[in-house]
Amino acid sequence: MTLKNFILQTGLNSDDGDHDLLRRQIIKDNFSRGRMLAACIIIFDTLLIAADVIVWLVNPDQPFLFDVYLLMYALMVLGALFVLLLTRKPVETSQMTQRWLRRYELITTVMVIFLMTWGSIISLLDQQLYGEVTVFMVNVVICSVVVLLSWRRMLLSFALALAILIIGLAFAQPDSNVLLGHYINITIFVIVAWIASRLIYGFYRRDFASRIALTQANQKLNDEILANQDINEKLTHANFQLHQLSLIDELTGIANRRGLRNFISQVFERTDQPARQMSVIIFDIDLFKQYNDRYGHPSGDQVLVRIANVLSSAISSQLEIAARWGGEEFIFLSFDQQDLDVSQLAEKLRRQVESLGIPHAASDVADHVTISVGTSQMTVKAQTDISSVIEAADIAMYKAKEQGRNQVVNDNMPGNRVDAV
Repeated sequence: MTLKNFILQTGLNSDDGDHDLLRRQIIKDNFSRGRMLAACIIIFDTLLIAADVIVWLVNPDQPFLFDVYLLMYALMVLGALFVLLLTRKPVETSQMTQRWLRRYELITTVMVIFLMTWGSIISLLDQQLYGEVTVFMVNVVICSVVVLLSWRRMLLSFALALAILIIGLAFAQPDSNVLLGHYINITIFVIVAWIASRLIYGFYRRDFASRIALTQANQKLNDEILANQDINEKLTHANFQLHQLSLIDELTGIANRRGLRNFISQVFERTDQPARQMSVIIFDIDLFKQYNDRYGHPSGDQVLVRIANVLSSAISSQLEIAARWGGEEFIFLSFDQQDLDVSQLAEKLRRQVESLGIPHAASDVADHVTISVGTSQMTVKAQTDISSVIEAADIAMYKAKEQGRNQVVNDNMPGNRVDAV
């Protein structure tokens, strides 16, 4: 492993300049861990206090510093209670200012320094009877594993506790051989504990970075999914609009021939009804070519739009449709309207067009725009019968033209009947 990789693994390159989100998360975790650690300390040191008191009551003449140990245990319990008091409410770091973040980091650092230095003092007291530094090592392990600190803050904690122990041992431990052994063991142990603390901190940082990256990736994926859904919805809507436009005559806004065929197919798909009554009205604008030649195509287009509006106003059911049949030809289809008098409706449409009063000086029929109308009303058993009914109405319309225009001819009228094929 290269030095660079080792530094990255141990987190030696981390400091108080860590990512703001990481700092906030570390503070929350430290307070959560500190609370659990404080509860354990209170239980453990309370037991030690009880044991200290019991031993002192049983044999007060032992060379054991009962009062000093009792004071140290009580001090640790008070410190733990202070931590519990400080962390009694959840720490909401998301709204904290940088000033408050530094304060909470300082509190955590002070807690670690207190634990380590407390261990150093107890280990110095142990020299008189036990000659061990176990308490110092245990507290260092706990701080290294449980608490997350940047390497500068952790180094400060190590240095203070270690300085107290190293200097104090020179006075508390009279045996030079034991003292040398302590120094060697402490050195090795502190190095291992330091590396362990940095590895844990480094792993935490990388895990946090991975979780943030995963969250961001999931959010990005979710945003892309939502964006794709929005695009798909827009495409679906656009395709629907295109489909609808393909069924609508661009000029008049009513159905075109494709729209008419689509309507007929839908009617026959709705039910298995064996037979349907079908009514058809077809009309043609009289002498429309002459109108365009006299007034121009833009004016002719306006005539088509106004007449289409008249025809579409005749629709009174979902089983009826108005469509542009050709250049100046229009058609009206109605299904299953038993009360519909197709001849009467056709005459009404003719009069409405005539009442528009659109001037037509080039017409030899009237001085205004008129229409010639043909109707047909028959029973159809299948979609293939439709063309026969329409053809019958078309023939009736041409008869109206032959008979002088501006009139209605019904194929069911005597002499005009056209039987369905």
